[in-house]
Amino acid sequence: MTSSCTAYRMLISAPSDIEDRDIAAVYAAIRRWNVLYGASFASVIVPMHWGEHASSLHGQRPQSTLNQQLVDETDIVLAVFWYRLGSSTGEAVSGTVEELSRAADADKQVAILRCARDVPHDAPLDQQMALRSFLDEMYPKSLILEYLNEHELGRHVDTIATRATTSVYATSRATITGSTGVPGARIVPRIESRQNLTDGASAFLERQWDLVISNVGSEAAWDVNYQLFAVQPGDEPPVEALERRGIRILNPGAEVRLPLLMHPAVPHEVGASVSWNSANGLESDETTVRIY
Repeated sequence: MTSSCTAYRMLISAPSDIEDRDIAAVYAAIRRWNVLYGASFASVIVPMHWGEHASSLHGQRPQSTLNQQLVDETDIVLAVFWYRLGSSTGEAVSGTVEELSRAADADKQVAILRCARDVPHDAPLDQQMALRSFLDEMYPKSLILEYLNEHELGRHVDTIATRATTSVYATSRATITGSTGVPGARIVPRIESRQNLTDGASAFLERQWDLVISNVGSEAAWDVNYQLFAVQPGDEPPVEALERRGIRILNPGAEVRLPLLMHPAVPHEVGASVSWNSANGLESDETTVRIY
């Protein structure tokens, strides 16, 4: 069966210390996302990496060539760090930092992942310090997720792809049609995690989770109801921190965040059902959402 979809290009940006197995894990996660979720979001993600998709151009600053061939042509930039920040490009402290900044300035989707494996004993200290300084600067304005292995890395890529394609889709439709999203009302649930810096002398980063209900359609929805449920026997979905009341109205492009409480039995994947009223009458949908 054939169907139409929108292709989104994801640039995988990483310094030289990121291992080939991690790049391969990102590619594998994207292929998996395309198969499992692409049809639901009418989207396909095309991975891009300088090692495969850039060509040399004489007489031009190397990073400028990469910017033109990759960064400017991408929709999503995924930056992956371990213990190196990278080498100066002449205009930025590293190529990855320049790519992130250029993408952010162009209002593209950006995401940052950090490898949490043990750092090699001979890792350059100046690179470690430079990376730490950069990440400290980014923490207040970016969600930085850590991974220990390829499995965790793949799960992060999964949720980044879902969030980014949903957001990019709504933005692109607003630009083209003057409204937001697909025709009618379309309610999409997802679960997001965020890190907050606690107050006090013993400040630390605290992870919190939200159920996010978004209207990526072009028309308002009202009487929006939602429910999380287990997809495997023995699993238990997260518990809502506040009493569930439903959502009276959700305008095009709007979203509501509902805090969740996690417990040890929460799996990495739960079901989510949504229903809403629109100009087309009562509508509903059911999907699987990932928890990170």
